[in-house]
Amino acid sequence: MKEEWKPIAGFEGLYDISNLGRIKRVFAATSNLDRGYVGKIIKVTTSSKYPGVKLYKDGVAVFKTMHKLMAEAFLPNDDKTLVVNHKNADKKESKRV
Repeated sequence: MKEEWKPIAGFEGLYDISNLGRIKRVFAATSNLDRGYVGKIIKVTTSSKYPGVKLYKDGVAVFKTMHKLMAEAFLPNDDKTLVVNHKNADKKESKRV
């Protein structure tokens, strides 16, 4: 499966998510300290019962779950009633869409 990247809603220009369940930083470097982080893949954590990531915008960190981020980016949701169901009951599994 070829990896496809899309911007994360609300974090456009800062982070992208792939159909393989990876998130990378895409924001432009504003200092020498940031340069090494552009294009870096973000590590998924399990600080809640669901795997997710901390995304930063305007100096504020927000925890987002992987399954919701992937669903928002890759599943159609014209009526805005998207519900994510883990068919195999494994909440830690959100690898492909």
